Amino acid sequence: MFINILYIKKLLKIILYTSHSMSISLILYLLVFIYNILHYNLCFYIFIPLIVFINGVLYHSFFHKNIYARLYDLFFNIFILIYAVFLIYYKANNFDKYIYYFVLLYVCIMYLVSCKIKSYFIHVVCIQLILLELYITFANKILYI
Repeated sequence: MFINILYIKKLLKIILYTSHSMSISLILYLLVFIYNILHYNLCFYIFIPLIVFINGVLYHSFFHKNIYARLYDLFFNIFILIYAVFLIYYKANNFDKYIYYFVLLYVCIMYLVSCKIKSYFIHVVCIQLILLELYITFANKILYI
């Protein structure tokens, strides 16, 4: 019993305090991409989860100590967010736009907080999963309009 508790503590330490936890949470992006391929017509918006998955796994699993990989990851994610903002601006109603922009502001603040206190858990829960939820919420509206 004691060995199992130590094993669980080590596993939780790996998940919560290493950059691999961010890569594990990116698997959800891959599942959303597979769902999109099966249910929607092809367009660039469908491939966003796959691009985020590949980009995130490359940075968070293999090159997490490289400053150039971090900048590449950051600028690439900013590019994807700008593309999504333009789509939302032209295809969503005003209430949805305000929600989207408010959530993006929250994500930017949480990114700064996670960098300041070096928390992988905050990055996963408050950035990656919220952006995935935002993508899923607006994918139905964007892809059907």
